[in-house]
Amino acid sequence: MKVERERSLNYDLLRILAMLMIVCFHYCIHGNGEQIFSTSFSIQQVISYTFGSWGLVGVTCFFMISAWFMQNRETISISKWLNLYVKVVIVFLMCLLIARSLGENISARTLLETILSPLNSSYWYVTAYMVLMFFVPWLNLIIRCCKDRNLLTITAVSCFICFILTPIFNFAGGKTGTSTVFMAISLYLVTACIKKKLIPNKVNTTKLLFSFLLVVSVESGLSLFASMTGMVKISSHIYDLVDIYSPIPVILGIMTFIWFSEQSIQIGKIKYIGGIRKIAKHTFSIYLLHENPHFRYLIWDKVFRIDSMYYNPAWKYLLHMFLVVVLIYVTGIIVDIIVSAICDHFCKLKSITNICRIADNYLNLKEKNNV
Repeated sequence: MKVERERSLNYDLLRILAMLMIVCFHYCIHGNGEQIFSTSFSIQQVISYTFGSWGLVGVTCFFMISAWFMQNRETISISKWLNLYVKVVIVFLMCLLIARSLGENISARTLLETILSPLNSSYWYVTAYMVLMFFVPWLNLIIRCCKDRNLLTITAVSCFICFILTPIFNFAGGKTGTSTVFMAISLYLVTACIKKKLIPNKVNTTKLLFSFLLVVSVESGLSLFASMTGMVKISSHIYDLVDIYSPIPVILGIMTFIWFSEQSIQIGKIKYIGGIRKIAKHTFSIYLLHENPHFRYLIWDKVFRIDSMYYNPAWKYLLHMFLVVVLIYVTGIIVDIIVSAICDHFCKLKSITNICRIADNYLNLKEKNNV
């Protein structure tokens, strides 16, 4: 029981760190007109690579944390699914109001997009996760029924298609037909293999830090080479190393998840543990708030002026990044606490609970069924 509590705390800390990675990533890829990764080599760019290359690492960790705790689930909770849906819609609407105050044009079609935002890939991670939730009982059934060797084969094939073939085809200008939902399923299967100890789960601190440092060194080296030789096309592809479907952030994410799962993290005072768990619980709206499709193109350069701060001395740029990330993080947590209270109240309405109960009975797997 103590081991499980420690493991849960590890994942709370990882969830907090993963969201920091995501916010830093978006600061760097969206700032300065989305040109930071492809501009000429500079100390500011190295800082950006060092702190802002790990968004997909954070996303991988988020998927795997969720997958870890859903591995034994045999039912779908429509109430939880609806709670999440309502939260996304409310935060999306808040972002639209802020965007409107900054001059963004809001049309009737945009309002319709708000209602559908959890499922129309306005936030690709949210859509992938919410669709994945419906597959969880069936995925768990497959995982239970599969022999270990067959599960490893299925996992290896899905990861090969998603994280090897997809980036190759994307680079060549083609398509593989994969989607972010398939990416989520692949990571779900990887997590199952780790939990069943079918994948070696030993990652030491030195190996993990070296891997992160190696990626930063490659990015910086390619940028320096491109600046010295004038081969601008090289710079334009540096972002591909850490973009969605690239195997690099996925491997780093899996390594990071394994490292945290194996640590014995001790925190002395109970109040600190409670604070960590509360922060971890309310990180979701941080992502919803700053990565809104109608808001994100205004926030970075129009509000936070990254386009001008990037060309200041490196220490000022680093300080600006730190302050902006902290501001977004704290604001997102406050928003999540408020919105969560609204969603919880909504989902406890008698009419809503009755609808959710009917949906649960209709959608969930039953032991009596010959599945």
